[in-house]
Amino acid sequence: MKKLNKVLVTTALVAGSFSPAAAFAATTNSPSDTLSNSLSNSGSNGSSLIPLDGTNHNFSTYKLTHSGFNGLVMPTNLISVANKSFDGINQAVQDSVRSMQPIHLTLSTDKLGTMGYSNAKLKVADSPSNVQLWAKNIDGNWVNVADNGWGPVAGFRLNAQANESVVLYLMNSGSYSPVKLQLVDLKNPDKILAEDDLTYTLPK
Repeated sequence: MKKLNKVLVTTALVAGSFSPAAAFAATTNSPSDTLSNSLSNSGSNGSSLIPLDGTNHNFSTYKLTHSGFNGLVMPTNLISVANKSFDGINQAVQDSVRSMQPIHLTLSTDKLGTMGYSNAKLKVADSPSNVQLWAKNIDGNWVNVADNGWGPVAGFRLNAQANESVVLYLMNSGSYSPVKLQLVDLKNPDKILAEDDLTYTLPK
């Protein structure tokens, strides 16, 4: 059984060793269906999906929004993944998030263009050590987005027309740290395609 020596991706939004690259499609079903059906192989080595028909094209712009979250996070012990198999991590996360409030993150097109991106990824800015953000990846394993982001190592294909959802669970060990979700292009990581702040409070 493969062992993990450090935290992989988290959310219950968010990737370490995954199946091939992911693609956000234009239609959605349930969050679990979205994760299994909207991800596909990335077929480009470039930073964008560039049509080769000789015409002018422009990139779509995107937005991240979340819902179903009242902003209150109860301090809890973070999940240790050291020396745990994927099965062990999956069971630990599943047990922990059962009583937690889910965060429904939506990635959608803001202004429709003719091109999307071939190496997109969701990540948490600054990777705070006292926060975990767990989500299921395309391979069915739970990943900590706050540590390694969500999506395959090479990124996922983001279509020009996108409207997809991912379910996340936020854990905090007791001290506040901001959680800013970012959608980035791995071929140009300084370019932020979309952002969303997960504003929350801890009980006093």
